[in-house]
Amino acid sequence: MGRVGTKHYKHESGFKAMYTVSVTAEGVFTTTLSPEAVEFLDSCKVDTGRNRLRRHGYFENKTLQGLEKEVRATFEEAFSRELVETKVVIYYVIETACHYCLDVDGEVVPNGYWIKDRDDSMGCLWEDGTKNDPFRRAGPFGLQVYVSPRIKNTYRYRSGASKEESARVSDTDAGEQLLKDDFYLRWLNDIVKMSAPDHADIQELDYTPEIGKFFVGLVKGIFQLNERIKDFVTPKAIAEMAASGVNLLMAPGKK
Repeated sequence: MGRVGTKHYKHESGFKAMYTVSVTAEGVFTTTLSPEAVEFLDSCKVDTGRNRLRRHGYFENKTLQGLEKEVRATFEEAFSRELVETKVVIYYVIETACHYCLDVDGEVVPNGYWIKDRDDSMGCLWEDGTKNDPFRRAGPFGLQVYVSPRIKNTYRYRSGASKEESARVSDTDAGEQLLKDDFYLRWLNDIVKMSAPDHADIQELDYTPEIGKFFVGLVKGIFQLNERIKDFVTPKAIAEMAASGVNLLMAPGKK
């Protein structure tokens, strides 16, 4: 591979990038931008190719002029980035994991063998939870909730492309005032050790105080359920509840 020379890109903002052009034995012109230039393009969410060493910022073209044009267009795409919308959203997942059967009377039963007339092929209606598992693997039953308030920015580029970025509310410049003004937003933002389930289909809602109140109530309900049952899951406690006919989910909690 022969070296052709050094080229320069300069933007009116004062930004400068220098790159070295080489040509392959097949006559293809190539270059790989400096780490600093790639870092700038990455910060603007503008993609570039990779060279054989898997380094970003790689370009190739059959002509030198074409290569320079590609590099220039990539930088200009980055500089055209314009913020067109900022809003607070809620990312959430509400999943149930279960598998059971409904008989013809709508009664819940563990499987089809519990159907009154097992010869009736239409007598069993299988139901699943909302958890997306195409392999229908066995696992624990239950309810999983994930909720995360975020500030979402939408950017548009001269090519017509648009890209979205989001960040935790408290990690943004506007976050401090938003959290100060909205109790429910602050409550949700301050939840710790919560993450989305693996492979979950994360949903999105525009945030309003009413939406915030709903999710605070949902998460608080899980906390309160935990407070009621966490001291009653030992074999001894379960035996005592069973003897007295108490439902674990309705346990009164520790006094």
